[in-house]
Amino acid sequence: MSLEGYLPFARDLTLADGARETITAALVPPNTSKSHFALRIDGGLPLGAVVGGDLVAGCSGSCSASVPVGAHAQVHATYETPSGFGVGIHAGYLVLSESITGRTESLTPVGATSPLSGSANDSLNLSGLTVGADADYTAGAAWPLTLRLGVGVLVGSVSDARTATFPGQVTGTVSASQSQGAGYLYVGPEARIGRKLGDHFAIDVGVAVLVLTALSTPTWDKTQTTLATVTATQRVNEAQFPSATLTGGFMLAIVPGIGLKYEL
Repeated sequence: MSLEGYLPFARDLTLADGARETITAALVPPNTSKSHFALRIDGGLPLGAVVGGDLVAGCSGSCSASVPVGAHAQVHATYETPSGFGVGIHAGYLVLSESITGRTESLTPVGATSPLSGSANDSLNLSGLTVGADADYTAGAAWPLTLRLGVGVLVGSVSDARTATFPGQVTGTVSASQSQGAGYLYVGPEARIGRKLGDHFAIDVGVAVLVLTALSTPTWDKTQTTLATVTATQRVNEAQFPSATLTGGFMLAIVPGIGLKYEL
């Protein structure tokens, strides 16, 4: 006999004339009767709830900041036991972007004693490799529920493409961009519900909460200069934006996603 989502059950039986015997069939999920390896790939769309940094903190009044959005893909290799517990490693890539419009900004021409005042638009982009380890627990056969906790490190960069205007002080638009190295420790608890597709494959959907703590906070380097045509003198000068953290020391993102699993 067989039931979808479980291994077939069979037993040889010899009965004498008129004899009766009750047989209890054991429901054994495939590939969980012994320890085994599993590979899975997940893809999600992070929605930033907290990004922080001086740029976001200074966004007030007519300034507006978009909801940070991005993409996150990971590959997992897990060793799973018959009890449903598993441990493994993972590697992936994360991208998270945000735009800030109408932020109050200053610009100081090299050699000047006082800064110019205007407004700036920033396009921020965080990207990097994510590597780490995770532990999970899976219950259920045909519709497996998985609870997972991942920990690791993100190694990448944060870039800021900036345009700024200083009416009556600088002719036209001042443009500048920087990319600063970034490193974060992260913790990612998640819950997923899936559907078995035969004996080896399963597809699932779920949501993770990605919590990141900066090992070093990416900061705009005020020593780097850009060119600006100062209206009062109509002279092209080198100018500097002030130092400012591009992201906060703590970030949080909600990551809904979909995954495909293969059990060896």
